Amino acid sequence: MRIVVIGCDKIGSAVVEQLIGDEHSICVVDIDAGRVKRAFDKYEITGVVGNGASYDVQKRAGVDKADLVIASTNIDEVNILCCMVAKDLGAQHTVIINNNERYYDQIEHLRERFNMNLSVSPEKEAASEVARMLRFPSALQVELFADGKMELIDVILPENSEFVGCSIASKHGKAYPDVQICAVERDGEIIIPTGNLVLEPGDRLSIASTVTGIVKYLKSTGMYQTRIKRVMILGGGNSSYYLAKQILAAGMSVTIIENDFERCRYLSEQLPKAMIIRGSDDDYELMRNEGLTESDAFVAFTTNNEKNIIAGLYAVNKNVPKVIVSVDEYNLFSVMGELDIGSVVSQNVLAATRILHFVKGLQSAKDLGSKLNAIFTLGGSDAYVLEFTVNEMFSASNMPIKDLKIKPDTLIAMIIRNGKTIIPRGNDYIADGDKVIVVTKQKDVDGINEVVE
Repeated sequence: MRIVVIGCDKIGSAVVEQLIGDEHSICVVDIDAGRVKRAFDKYEITGVVGNGASYDVQKRAGVDKADLVIASTNIDEVNILCCMVAKDLGAQHTVIINNNERYYDQIEHLRERFNMNLSVSPEKEAASEVARMLRFPSALQVELFADGKMELIDVILPENSEFVGCSIASKHGKAYPDVQICAVERDGEIIIPTGNLVLEPGDRLSIASTVTGIVKYLKSTGMYQTRIKRVMILGGGNSSYYLAKQILAAGMSVTIIENDFERCRYLSEQLPKAMIIRGSDDDYELMRNEGLTESDAFVAFTTNNEKNIIAGLYAVNKNVPKVIVSVDEYNLFSVMGELDIGSVVSQNVLAATRILHFVKGLQSAKDLGSKLNAIFTLGGSDAYVLEFTVNEMFSASNMPIKDLKIKPDTLIAMIIRNGKTIIPRGNDYIADGDKVIVVTKQKDVDGINEVVE
């Protein structure tokens, strides 16, 4: 596909990072020549320096022949204008990044009015991700599949686990046949496992099962953590606002620490059930005095990566049961798993993954073997979890899985047929109408036909 990304700062760079391995023709546009040069040097893609809202600049970038234009600057009004100009020039699809919660409803209206195909709010994506993590506090990451019937969570294998030193097939698979280990992160590397993989203490396991199956598994293995009631949020930005609305509605109590007086006033008006404290985001004595050590969860949601990391480490040191840190630098996010800091979320990676879902959905429509329902990333973007609905054009329909030649580093993790979950074994098969969960390190899997060679 021909893709033009307008705005190559943090979000734009994360979008390019997700799309670059899929053999797209990508051009970046930015008013900052340094950003364009960095993208050119790192990804060997074309770039145009200039105002992305300009007709002339967009023509130079080839927008008139583009399959997709992504407007990802930091200014909503510029993004709106970029998409309007792109549509006028003939771009087939446009995606707009929404940065300001006060404009969210207006952008949705404009998206429909001017035929923009998708609007993505990175801050809403991050808030929803954190809300899911707080619902399952023992999990580092939580994703939903199959219309909410299936869940995939990440947990750390304890040193005293009965599965340490045993292969997946010999013990874990026998003890929990309805739970699938989809991926294992070890020493910063994602492993797509076979049954012969021997588990080690500290492994980060990506586990899929039904919602009730996950709860039963966590309780049975001693990894279940009691429900979160009290949450402290550092930073009062849009992500914190969206998060507080969700978890207040779920019955949790919320304390937000924010430095800006006017923002505190706004949050107090919009979130009357929350406790809003004006204070510095590096005042650890204030955090402690306002109940950090009595909190069930701490979320560092400021716009400063370093302050979030330090505050998260402080909360871990104070034995807060659940700590979540926001990091928006892609390179920093990809190595955060090496720190013992709890869960890490990146609004830019989440937004980029949402756009990747849209792009792969366009491609899978051409594949004719399936429809892409969902896509998530594991370990930054080292591995992908995809959910497909299979149609009659799947080339290996009804063939036993043991007879399929599946791509390397790829696992058919789960099949959902008529509402029933199947952990696939050699004699199982994929049929028309099935929902299939695939885990892969291959970036070029856009449809179920591309899972097999």
